[in-house]
Parts: sequence; C-alpha cells; structure tokens
Amino acid sequence: MLLSAVPNVTKETLSYKEEHIRTLKGILADQLEDLTELSTIIGYLKGFKDVGIDRAEKGKYSGKIEQIEEKQKIRFDKMDEMINENRREIKKEKTHDGTVLLYGKEVRKLEAGLRTLRLFTCDVIKMLAPDSTIMNRADDRIGYFEKRSAALEVEMKMMMERLSAL
Repeated sequence: MLLSAVPNVTKETLSYKEEHIRTLKGILADQLEDLTELSTIIGYLKGFKDVGIDRAEKGKYSGKIEQIEEKQKIRFDKMDEMINENRREIKKEKTHDGTVLLYGKEVRKLEAGLRTLRLFTCDVIKMLAPDSTIMNRADDRIGYFEKRSAALEVEMKMMMERLSAL
C-alpha cells in the first residue's frame, strides 16, 4: 500500500495503530481464555448445585477466580491507558484516528461483561460452599451464566474478526 496515497497516514501512525490493534486482539484472546475457564468451573459446579461443594473445592475455585480477577484488573488498566492516550492525542491533534478509542471502548465493554460472569461464578461458589448462609440461587446464576456466556463468546469472536479486518 502506498502511504502517500492515503492522506495523514504515516509509517508511525500506521505502526501505532497496528500495535494497539495487536494489543486489543491479545486482550480479546485472554478474555476468551478466561471465559472458557469460567465456563469449565460453572460446568463442574452445575453437577453439585443440590449437594454443594467441600472446602477444598471452594478454595480451589476461589483461587482460580482470584487469578482471573487479577488478570482483569491488568487488562482494564491497559485498556484505560490506551483509550485515554488516544483521547489526548486526538485532543492535541497529534492524530485524527479514533480507532483505538472506538475499539478500545468496545473491548472494554466485553471485559465488563466477563466481569459480571466472574461475579456470578463467585456467587455460585459461595452459595454451594459448606459454610454458606446465603440463599441458594445457584440455579438462577448458572442459568444466567449459560445464557450470557454464549452471547458474550459470540460478541468476542465477532470483535476479533472486526479487529483482524483493520
């Protein structure tokens, strides 16, 4: 592609955009991995919704949830940094390309959806724990998780395709 044929596009701008698109695709891949992990946990817990889980299982799955939460915090910070940097550059007129801003916000929304599913998984673990004093609404939470996780996975894959097309 001839860069001179496209107005206001330089090698720096192109590599900047490519770098951020690559980062967003990496974030999406991590999100899909975490969604798979949460789905595996829910699939296991689904078999124990009437009898509950023991303390060892609670600790095991709570640990996995904490790992996912830490990764999410890092991803949220990275996305916020990218979005805010793109906003500043647009405001200072260093760039007119809002691709990072637009797609960064979309990927961030997907991360928020994943966070909701993580919280629901955490609720199910707490409800099925042997020392639980909260009402067992694991069926409701699992049902919501299954419904929403399928839709979220499709949204993530569609976003990955959109980013790949850029």
